[in-house]
Amino acid sequence: VQPLKLVELLRNRKVYIQTHNFPDPDALASAFGLQQFLLYYGVGSTLCYDGKIDKISTKKMLQTFGIEI
Repeated sequence: VQPLKLVELLRNRKVYIQTHNFPDPDALASAFGLQQFLLYYGVGSTLCYDGKIDKISTKKMLQTFGIEI
């Protein structure tokens, strides 16, 4: 029930999901998972971070799964 309270709170708002700085695959996957959960309930969001993504494997993960951040 608690996650649906979050959905109601965020409905009709501009939502940003920010990872920690210089995000690793775990942070990106968690942010993407939350984004998909919210989208399922009709709440759009934008993923963002500070720093840069250096690792080739992390960049490949974003590309493979179509994660826009």
